[in-house]
Amino acid sequence: MDAKAAFFIKAAFFILALAGIALAQAEGELVPNLVQSALVAIEQSGNVRSYGGSMLDLEVNVSIPLSSESQQTEILETGSGGTYSIATSSEGSSYMIIDAHRPIGTLFSYEITSRVQTQAGSVESLPMSFAIPANASGYLQSSEKTQSASPQIRAQALQITANSTSAFEKAAKLAAWVNHYVEYDASYVGQKKDALSVLSEKRGVCAEYATLFVALARASGIPARYVGGYVYSGALEGWAGHLWAEAYIGKWVQFDPTWLQGGNVDALHVVTFRSSQVQGGVSAGATVYSQSTEIEVVSNDQSGSMMSGAQLQNMQSAPAREDYSFFAAHPSMGENDRTLLVLGINASDYSIMPIEIAPCSGQDVISVGDTYRDLIVQPGQHYLVWEVQTGDVEPNMIYTCPILVSSPYLESKSVQVRISSSEKKKRELGITLQKQRVQFGQAQEVYVQTPLAAESVVHLVTPEGVLSENATGGYAAFEYVPTRLGQNEIYAFSNSGVADAAFDVVQQEGEISIDARFPQQIYQGEEAQLQIYINTGLQAPSDALVHARLGNKGANASAVVQGNATVLISIMAQQYGKVPLEITVQIGGQTHTKTYLLDVIKTAEGEGSGAGTIIGEDGSGANATIGEGASGSAQGNATAVGSNAGREAQPLCATTVISMSALIFAIGFYRGK
Repeated sequence: MDAKAAFFIKAAFFILALAGIALAQAEGELVPNLVQSALVAIEQSGNVRSYGGSMLDLEVNVSIPLSSESQQTEILETGSGGTYSIATSSEGSSYMIIDAHRPIGTLFSYEITSRVQTQAGSVESLPMSFAIPANASGYLQSSEKTQSASPQIRAQALQITANSTSAFEKAAKLAAWVNHYVEYDASYVGQKKDALSVLSEKRGVCAEYATLFVALARASGIPARYVGGYVYSGALEGWAGHLWAEAYIGKWVQFDPTWLQGGNVDALHVVTFRSSQVQGGVSAGATVYSQSTEIEVVSNDQSGSMMSGAQLQNMQSAPAREDYSFFAAHPSMGENDRTLLVLGINASDYSIMPIEIAPCSGQDVISVGDTYRDLIVQPGQHYLVWEVQTGDVEPNMIYTCPILVSSPYLESKSVQVRISSSEKKKRELGITLQKQRVQFGQAQEVYVQTPLAAESVVHLVTPEGVLSENATGGYAAFEYVPTRLGQNEIYAFSNSGVADAAFDVVQQEGEISIDARFPQQIYQGEEAQLQIYINTGLQAPSDALVHARLGNKGANASAVVQGNATVLISIMAQQYGKVPLEITVQIGGQTHTKTYLLDVIKTAEGEGSGAGTIIGEDGSGANATIGEGASGSAQGNATAVGSNAGREAQPLCATTVISMSALIFAIGFYRGK
């Protein structure tokens, strides 16, 4: 070996040593994504001040951390002035109502101290088919800020969610798209831009990220609502106001498009409200003696982007996962050569996993395409492939290149690729597909030809797994069923070479068929229980709208149907005699209607409502009231109302997504900017 080559090997070892130090230093850092439970002390305090007159009958409403399945809140102490009482909104948000009949002077101060125990939001199972209950269907509505009915929003949502095979995949694609599309800009704090503005300006803070996500989800037929509260940021070393979202995909599942989390949302999220619109914060109203009097509210969780009254007292984190594979198809490469890097992981839950690889730096001898990937994780096997290319290699030179893979959820791993001018370049394998277009649910056959007849094993990497077959007479044959709609890329490799191919997996439009079972005779004012059987003829999930009309009374249900399902609807009979029962099912661009006659016996007239349930193939169901209801509200008058946040106020945001940086080939994931 000449001196030049010896010098390079020493230099490469030095880079490895530095990287080892960098990784070791990162081991003690807090990784928010891995926090499974947390105990947080929160002190909410503020002042209400009047200018130009005194206040009478002051009422202050403060959003407080709510209690739920994944979060328990204990109120420890409240201020001495006024009367404190807890109220719950119709959407489940908690408010502390503070009443002060005659505040002393023009200044009133409040204080609320609480302790909150949080749990990470982990999702291990979701139904393939589900009904959208009535209390969730309202979260499909377009609004002034969330313009989900806009043609631009609908077109964008359709493009993003194309070829999705589950409702979770749809929502996760939307969250990932928003995360990369919107650029974090702290100057947007408090602006509360509407969805169309965010789509146009491509900038914002967590409010803009959440608003665009909610609009796109609703436009995709997924009920979505805002979630507000506080989040801990390691980059800011503190807590900040934050806004994220939940989507109904068989049950309510959290998605944080700002920090790219979905399904598995960490326990450093403290929830103070859930709502169809952006809400939360502090508001105040009072009777004043002069119409020129103004009221100002200042709170400790609304100054800047930081929440000064929160303190992390305890937490438990899960270890980063080590049980995944990461390997190079060929650890040794020649000049102008190519090989594959393969990552495989077996998942038992739903999440969005950002993954990045970083090749060695310092010598321009190796290149990798798109180093960053968003892996939408659902229970089962998942594989990612990166192509690695080498360039020209100087004679008598040997390069040792470490390549690192990193994710906030994974323990970092590395592989070493050795590049030498003396190494033979890999040959191109021959690869033949039986079909360029495969119907979803059908098998694809792949034939790989090796340049060496004596070669024994060929490997085929698909999105679903790695298959291995013995080569017979220079050929290896594979058969498998693709599970991803759209373009599928596959890769083959053996000891002597690599190959790649692509084909489309399509879903043939099925013919909708429906049938119904119901009592042949009921009394007027009695509810008819309808069992509506839907067969979509499709393997992938489809959005279904079901409408039943019995005479002049109607009931609706929404569902996501994969294959076939049974939707249950109850509807009250108001007319009597031979009353027509019309059932309409709409899926995509297809509409199917059937009409029956139901014998209704005359009695006293009844008022109608409806209920809907869906039963999947496992026979399980969830009730959902569908139909007419009533709601009411009481509202008082005050001469002056002041708010620093208001009922429509925007929780301030700390930072953006996970920002990634790589020095040499060590990658760090951080929450914040």
